[in-house]
Amino acid sequence: MTTPYTIGTVTLTNGSAIVTGSGTAWQTALIVGGIIYAEAAGGNAMPILTVDSNTQITAATKWKGTTGTYPYALVIDTAYDRQVLSNASALAQILQQLKATAIAALSALTPAADRLAYFTGAGTAALTTLTSFARSLLDDADAATARTTLGALNKAGDTMNGALTISSGQGLTLDAAANQNRIVRFSTSGSQRWIVGVSGGTESGGNASSDVFYNRYADDGTTYLGTALLINRATGITTLTGLALSTNAAISFGGTGAATTLSNLGFSSFIKTLIDDADASTALSTLGVSAFAKTLLDDTSGAAVLRPSAALRPDRLPGTRFYRMA
Repeated sequence: MTTPYTIGTVTLTNGSAIVTGSGTAWQTALIVGGIIYAEAAGGNAMPILTVDSNTQITAATKWKGTTGTYPYALVIDTAYDRQVLSNASALAQILQQLKATAIAALSALTPAADRLAYFTGAGTAALTTLTSFARSLLDDADAATARTTLGALNKAGDTMNGALTISSGQGLTLDAAANQNRIVRFSTSGSQRWIVGVSGGTESGGNASSDVFYNRYADDGTTYLGTALLINRATGITTLTGLALSTNAAISFGGTGAATTLSNLGFSSFIKTLIDDADASTALSTLGVSAFAKTLLDDTSGAAVLRPSAALRPDRLPGTRFYRMA
């Protein structure tokens, strides 16, 4: 062990870390570290933080004893002394921490498999279940890995394999800014075939924009083949690939709706009585064709038309005479 340095005296002030030397030559003696022990009742050891001059040292701890000037012994720092001091400091910190309320709360728990300790209050703790699945999630390095573990989709955009079921009473909402399309794409092996959606555009009032469309695409998945169906939100006009139903009235079939539909399509009341006839004979009657005319209409040739019926044969008409031509 190195011989202590004891030359001179030290003046210490209660509550201060400054050590003032008298008759000392600390820097000259190349002292860079160590511990000062003053001969004073109720004092404390003062590890050296810095050697400021031959007559001043700043200690790592404050003097707890009475202010005064005392003989002293400065144990010069060595590797062994530094390790002892470090160990003593670490042990003191550990002992202090073990007195903490949080440590006491945890020490009261009984460890068990698949359990995780957590605090229930400032000074109480409990155990909760931590399954192997939960541990496999906790060790995921990022959100993408966590979604894979959970089998979840990325709300910013992802691919789902399998059916999507929406429970009764719920709905699927496609929401976007007014100038953006809202679409559902139908593809074959990754190549798009149909896009069904609602168009974007500036909604400036008057129910403008947000029209429904059905667009079709070629086998290459990119070539636009046309819009098969377009429904204008403002007018209700429906366009079917060149067929424009230029009316904003609702088109419905069945019940009383059929008559309204035919009127919307420009059918007159008379034509409506004609197209509901069950057969040709009924249709001819609706058209005002007599029973006699009907017998002519079903003849297959001009000769059949000219051949008189039994009711019209001349030999059966009263007052008719016949002459044979030579």
